[in-house]
Amino acid sequence: MRHFETSVVIQLSAGDYWSLKTNANFERVCAEQVEGGAYHITSLEHGHDATGGETVLLMTEVTAEESPLPPALQVLLGTTSYTFASRASWWRKRYDRDHPLTFETTPVGLTRKKVVIRGQTWAKPLTAKSCRIYYSIEIECHIHYQSLSKLLEQGLEKHLRTSYAKLALLANEYWHNQESYLGMLDTPETIERHLGAKATPHIITIATGFGPIRGSL
Repeated sequence: MRHFETSVVIQLSAGDYWSLKTNANFERVCAEQVEGGAYHITSLEHGHDATGGETVLLMTEVTAEESPLPPALQVLLGTTSYTFASRASWWRKRYDRDHPLTFETTPVGLTRKKVVIRGQTWAKPLTAKSCRIYYSIEIECHIHYQSLSKLLEQGLEKHLRTSYAKLALLANEYWHNQESYLGMLDTPETIERHLGAKATPHIITIATGFGPIRGSL
């Protein structure tokens, strides 16, 4: 198992950045620009903790045509494309170290291998218009040989660090230019508006400044 911690500074207030967690357009843009793939919402539940704080439980899939792994590992795993299924839970209005977003991500279809990414992320305000986002990540891989498991864990860590750095830039760009990302959509999209707690996901295509994004709402 491999554990690492990292952080990035985002030029948004902590509250503004955290509000993007329930913005389906932003998540689709991230999937397209950071992962090069399509974003699918598969389940959404709203709830409350013991103190009445609003909570969210979201399950998603991201499918990309190009794997972030080295070619040799792509051959080992038998695919050049990949789909990761994620389960994330968080508080809507709380985001400090004691109230992090927690997630678990696994690749779809690798029944004979075990690859799990678990983690937490939270925000710390720096100024009225900036914050630092922290990540604490565990990567666990079990394949035929221990050396290959370690290589896979290293490859995934490198990919995640790069993705978090890209996210810091993309969040600021998206926040200040949301209308340019809406394409044919008239108003900002939120997860709640289109999915709801028990709705069935469906696929839609939207146009953005970077080209069409195919995602599910």
